Amino acid sequence: MLISLSRETVQTAEDAREIAVKHIDEERAEGERRAGSHREAAAKDRANAESQRRVNAEADTALAVRDRNEADRKNRDAQAAAQQAAGAQADAERARNDAQADSDRNRAAAASSDAQLQLALRERGNFAPVSSSNST
Repeated sequence: MLISLSRETVQTAEDAREIAVKHIDEERAEGERRAGSHREAAAKDRANAESQRRVNAEADTALAVRDRNEADRKNRDAQAAAQQAAGAQADAERARNDAQADSDRNRAAAASSDAQLQLALRERGNFAPVSSSNST
């Protein structure tokens, strides 16, 4: 009976060891599953963060392109306004020069008319010079 009791004890010990090993293996497998889940979640978080960074960068790029296009448009508008102002200034200068030329011609014509009047009066025998209101 001692042998049978010894065998039973050995068998119980072996069963306990197998249960303990099985339990340890299950805990290790569960730990590995949790670690894998954590790694997968961390990888998803990194991928989401990178995706969000990309979206933000694309939005920033689009905003920069829009701002650059707006600045280019304003620059073109300013150049067109400057050209228009330069054209208007040139037109005004031409008009001033034309007016000065007309004024000079009118003065010359008035002087010529005064000279012809003086000559005509002298020829008639009226020697008194006539004062002109157009003379300066």
